[in-house]
Amino acid sequence: LFEDIARRLRMHADDVDYLLKSRRRERDRWDAQRRSRFTFENLDGLAEEIADRMFTHWDFEGQLRATLHNESLPQTVQHLQQPRDRFDWVKRQLRNELPKFEEIQQFFSFYETNGSDMTHSSLIGSRDTFTSTGKWFFPDSPEVQRELFQNIAWLFDRDIMLFITEKSTGLFPFIEDLDCQAPLDWQGPGSTPPDHLILEKPKRGLDGVVCGDPGKLLRKRALAIHKLYPYFTHLEAIVYSASGLNKKKKMLKASFHLVWPQLIVDSDHAPV
Repeated sequence: LFEDIARRLRMHADDVDYLLKSRRRERDRWDAQRRSRFTFENLDGLAEEIADRMFTHWDFEGQLRATLHNESLPQTVQHLQQPRDRFDWVKRQLRNELPKFEEIQQFFSFYETNGSDMTHSSLIGSRDTFTSTGKWFFPDSPEVQRELFQNIAWLFDRDIMLFITEKSTGLFPFIEDLDCQAPLDWQGPGSTPPDHLILEKPKRGLDGVVCGDPGKLLRKRALAIHKLYPYFTHLEAIVYSASGLNKKKKMLKASFHLVWPQLIVDSDHAPV
């Protein structure tokens, strides 16, 4: 693929050779790093962190008690249980919008599946009001995707949540994690995560338009990616923030996830 693109762009042979060697070097470096991380010390630390998160968010004692005595689920997970009559209140509160709600239910039922061809699944399985199998197959057509997103948005606006997740494929958008940590008192009492070291958050003007310079780091990163993919005249990045407190390390963490929707990669090309 790269050779074909280089030929179309009429790249100089020396530049092509340099990029190919650089890519091989980076892949070898990545493979070496990836193997070295699977040590007992690192895996033990990862297991401890996972366990800490599980005990933080789940009431294991309540779950075991419910299992042993066949009681109702503990309060910490009751919101995940959706009995089939969960939306009885819809008939009383939506009233004139009830036909639309039933239309959306029919939409999800139409794309329900029980096979391995599923594209989406429910986090609560067959207990979900919108599926009896916990699985859907939504064709990758603009019309179906648009209706799916519109239905999810319509339900969300009325406090009806969907526990739906999309199945990952072999090809996916290029995603980057940018993290930075600082002591709890790096700015004195009441310090906040050092987000500005990674990017400057956008601002909304009086006219409602979102604008602002993302900062030097992201500008340089965008230029670097543009050099790798010069055939894109315009690149977009969707930025998600996950900044906050790292309880285990007792440090403030600035964390951003960058999604480049135009750059489709696989598991081999993503690390390079």
